[in-house]
Formats: sequence, C-alpha cells, structure tokens
Amino acid sequence: ARANLGFESGTQISRIQNRKEASENVTGVRGVYSERSTRKYRARLRFRGKLYDFGSYYQLEDAIKARRRGEEEIYDKFLEERERLRSAAIPG
Repeated sequence: ARANLGFESGTQISRIQNRKEASENVTGVRGVYSERSTRKYRARLRFRGKLYDFGSYYQLEDAIKARRRGEEEIYDKFLEERERLRSAAIPG
C-alpha cells in the first residue's frame, strides 16, 4: 500500500524530491514559523523522526534561506545515498 505511494523506509521520496512550496502556516513557507515572543522567524525541518533547527532570524528571507540550505543538506544527502545504494544493487 505505502509502496504504491512512493514510500521507502518510511520516507515519501516524491515529497522530498519535489519540495512543494505549499504551506498552511502564516509565513507561507513550509518549515519557517513566526515566533511571537521573540518577533523572529524560526527555520526547522523534521525528517525521519528527527527535528533539525536552523536558527531564528529577524528577517523572513534569512529564515527561508536557512531552511533551503537545510533541505539541500539533509534531503540531497539522503537522495544521493539512496541512488548510490540502488546503483550498487543493479548488476552491471
């Protein structure tokens, strides 16, 4: 069932490959939140059961950049390792 939805090891591959911009929060950017108490924006990402915190920023643009860097670091590393393992499994 989940395999039909593109899940591998509990991760939906298409979701991290496509990185949709849709967000239900106030900032309009997934993983970037407004902190009322500090009047800053916090950048976070949850992946494979772990919460990654990329800091808080006064400027929304800085928080978005931090989130994007985090996505590249974490998602791309995962996708590269996935591809490496798939390539190694194919006899050639």
